[in-house]
Amino acid sequence: MTGIKRGQELAAQVARSVDDRLAVAWVHTAALVQHAARLGLIPAQQDMPGSTVDSIRAGVEQIAAVHPGLADLTDPRVTPIWDQKPDEDDAAAIVAAWRDTDLNPLRHRPDGYLLGDLYQGLSVEARKGRALCQTPQFITDLLLDISYDHAYREHGPHIRMIDPSCGTGHILVESLIRGHIRQRHGFGRAEAPAIPWRTPALERVAAALETVHGVDLDPYAVLLARYRLLVMARALLRGDRATPTASELAALPLNVAAADSLLATDEPLLTRGAYHAVVANPPYITCKDKATNEAIRARYPEVCHSKFSLALPFHALMTELLVPGGWCAQLTANSFMKREFGKRYVEQWLTRLDLRWVIDTSGAYIPGHGTPTVILVNRNQPPAAETVHAVLGVRGEPSRPADPAQGVVWRAIASAVREKEAFIKLAAALNPIEPAPVPGSVPVLPDPGATSFEQPSLFDLLESAA
Repeated sequence: MTGIKRGQELAAQVARSVDDRLAVAWVHTAALVQHAARLGLIPAQQDMPGSTVDSIRAGVEQIAAVHPGLADLTDPRVTPIWDQKPDEDDAAAIVAAWRDTDLNPLRHRPDGYLLGDLYQGLSVEARKGRALCQTPQFITDLLLDISYDHAYREHGPHIRMIDPSCGTGHILVESLIRGHIRQRHGFGRAEAPAIPWRTPALERVAAALETVHGVDLDPYAVLLARYRLLVMARALLRGDRATPTASELAALPLNVAAADSLLATDEPLLTRGAYHAVVANPPYITCKDKATNEAIRARYPEVCHSKFSLALPFHALMTELLVPGGWCAQLTANSFMKREFGKRYVEQWLTRLDLRWVIDTSGAYIPGHGTPTVILVNRNQPPAAETVHAVLGVRGEPSRPADPAQGVVWRAIASAVREKEAFIKLAAALNPIEPAPVPGSVPVLPDPGATSFEQPSLFDLLESAA
C-alpha cells in the first residue's frame, strides 16, 4: 500500500471522531514528525513523554523550533491540532502506520517529496478550493532546462527565481538542487558562472537558497515548502561533509511566503521586475468567489475575459515579476486555446511577448493532472524572431505507464525539446564572432525594424498542424 493510500485510510478513520480538516491535520503532522525524527532533526517519538497525542504535538513544537520560518506550525489557524484531538487509539494507529511506512523512499533526496504528495492526496479542501496540484519531478526538470538554465547562463550564480504558486515546494526544491550544482561547477557564459571553489559549504548552500523564492495562498503548504527546503539544504551540507549547528540551520534563508499572489500589494517577494526566471504550475480553475473574481479581472484586464481560468492572470503576473528579457516557463491548462475566454489572451497579449516554446503535453500521462495541459515558455521582451518552436501532439499514451517519466509520449516530448535546445546552442556557438571595429571607422547600426517580428498566434499554429 502506498503512503498516500495509507494516509487517506487513516484520515477516514480519524474523521469518525473529528471533522475532516482536523483529521487531515493530525494524519499529516504525524507523518511530518516521523519524517523529521528519521532524519535526526528531532528526537524519535517513542522518546517523547506523555500520550501519543502529546508526542505528536511535542514533535510539531520541536520542528517549529528548528527554524523561525517554521514557527507557524504551532498556530492553530494553520495547524489545527491544538484545540481538538482524536481518541488515543486513533492517534496510536496513525503513529504506528507512519512508523511502518517509508516516508523517504529516495535515500539521496531526503526533501520530503512524499509529504507534498501526501498533503495533496489528503486535503480535498486544498485540491478543490485552492487547486493544489503537485508538479512531478520529470516535468519540473524540463521546465528548468528551458528557462532557468537560460537565465543562469545570462546572469550567473546570483540568479533569482520564483514560483508564485509554489504549493508544497516541488519546483522550489528542484531549483535549489540545480542552483547548488550550477553555483559549484559553473554553467554558461556569465562573467562569474560559479561561486569560488573554496567558499565554505554553509555559505554556498545559503547562496543557493537565496536564489529560490516562492509564494502560495495555502499557509500550511508554505510551511511544508520551507521545511522541505530546509531539510534539503541540510542534506546538501552533509553531502559536503559539513554538519550545521542548530543556530546555523536556523539562520538559513527560506524565502517562501503565504499570500494571494494575484492580488497582494504588500508582499516583498512579489516585487515586480525582480526575477530572472519564473517557473510555475499555476491553478487552472475559475474563481468561484464573485468579489475575488472581479478584483482579479480589474487587476489583469488584458487577459481576463469572459469566464477566465486563473492560469491566464497568473501568466500575466509571472511576466510582470520578470526582469526585462527574463525567462518564464509554465505547465498550464490548454483550455484557453479552445474556448472563448482565451481569445483576447492569445490574439492580443501573447503576441506582445517573445514566445519561445509551445509544447503540447495533453497526450502525456502526468499524475494528478486530469486536465489537458501545455507548456508555454516566453521571455519578457517583444518578439525577437519569426519562429515559435512547437511540439504538437499526435496521439496519447497507449496505456498508463508504470513510470510516468518513461511514458512513450513524454519521452518523445522531452527528447524533441532537448534535441532542439542542443541544436540552438550549437548554432549559437558556431556563429562567427563579430570582428573588432577598425579605428576611425563609422559603426553600422542595426535597423531597429529588422529586429522586431510579429509571431504567429497559437490559433495559427494549431490550424497549420491540423
